[in-house]
Amino acid sequence: MTEVKLSEHGERIFSALARQAAAIEKIILDPLSTEEASEFLRLIDKIETNFRAHGNPRRPTLIQTATAASKRGAK
Repeated sequence: MTEVKLSEHGERIFSALARQAAAIEKIILDPLSTEEASEFLRLIDKIETNFRAHGNPRRPTLIQTATAASKRGAK
């Protein structure tokens, strides 16, 4: 697991996202079978890995899309 030091602004954003994720986790996972939940979490992990993979040619597009989405969500 990688640990990073966040700015105050980054910490606020991360904390808000963590609270939102915890709030919807049960809603998302409860209707799924064990196999479906495992597959869903595997796919989410793959997406997250793509954000962190500096050699991934799609990383800039993923970051740009995520940034635009977070700006829309902050309005």
